[in-house]
Amino acid sequence: GMPGAPPRAGRAEGARREAAAALKWSSRLGNGFHAHFPMAAAALARLGGTQAQLDALMGFDEVQDARRYGLSPVEPPSVPNPVLQAGDIRPFLNDEGRHEGDLREFFFTDLCELGNAELGCTGIAPAYQAMVPKMAAGLSGHLFHGAIRLAYALEIGLEEEGAAALATLACQYRELPSVDAQRALPPVASHFQGLASLRLKQEAEEIEGPCSGAVGLLYDGMLYDPEVQVLIPPLSRDLPANKALQAGVEAAAEVFLQRPNIFTLHHITGAHALLRLHRFLGPEGWATALEGHWRSLATLYLAMGCPPLERDEAEELEEWEALVAQAIASNEDHEIKFLDSCMELSRAMPWLEPTLRLAASTSQLGSPRRLQLGPPVNTSLSFLGL
Repeated sequence: GMPGAPPRAGRAEGARREAAAALKWSSRLGNGFHAHFPMAAAALARLGGTQAQLDALMGFDEVQDARRYGLSPVEPPSVPNPVLQAGDIRPFLNDEGRHEGDLREFFFTDLCELGNAELGCTGIAPAYQAMVPKMAAGLSGHLFHGAIRLAYALEIGLEEEGAAALATLACQYRELPSVDAQRALPPVASHFQGLASLRLKQEAEEIEGPCSGAVGLLYDGMLYDPEVQVLIPPLSRDLPANKALQAGVEAAAEVFLQRPNIFTLHHITGAHALLRLHRFLGPEGWATALEGHWRSLATLYLAMGCPPLERDEAEELEEWEALVAQAIASNEDHEIKFLDSCMELSRAMPWLEPTLRLAASTSQLGSPRRLQLGPPVNTSLSFLGL
């Protein structure tokens, strides 16, 4: 069976302490991703990690990230900008890590502390209500890292971390290219229909197969190439909001099971983040976020060469309790967050529990955990050959 949610009080406080200690670091790192400290701390706390295990994970991460990327402190805020003070963040959205100190200060002081005047309350939720819809088109950027940090900040409950998470998304913000309406394909009714159409086109050589090279580099280039994006049919907006996310989770899990790696993994943790952010997005923002998740997944599927989504239904599953113990022992933030996402999505969508547990039973390198847990994934060297 699935372990129940662990006792929250002490462990949640431990995650808050780790997140607070990590606030000194900038989200701007050499490879475009930010530190995973607060996200991993919240996930480990929910899985039942002790304070000693939290300290060990955070210490390991800090050493590893400093070695890989070179950690740098967050820049201090500059003189208050009247445009930003008026709540107009569009001129400040960027993908170069600029304005992080100013954005953090604005999100914390003007939103978390003063609150959303329209809602008449303070805290992370009103700040998210005001700002996340304005950045919905960027939630799929950088493998959903901004969205994932936003979602875990809700678990942590620290206003400074909520402000830092909003700033992470804002200064690592990248929208997918728009597709000319005259060239857009007819909408598909489901993710699997869309993936099947891409596979058929590639088999008929209407779409070129991927050239040799790292799948991660192919995916990133294809994701922001308008000539590739026009090949991907849009999702029908007739799908109810909950059904659309469920379909996205199921498709992401099946793609992951074909090629377990750091890129397919983030389409499951990204879907978990969208589930947590749903209440802040509104109908239009939600549709935009779901379309971003779909287009990202479809692009990755193209970069992988559109493999058939077939697998052995008799595959043996690990028990959740064993998976929790293995993830905690791995001391690897992606393993911990991935398992947490699979468990939380299983609670929200119990009919997908066997599929998600199979995904959780499979290491990122494709070997079942019961045979080989596999080494920690190095995100700077994770362009796995597929």
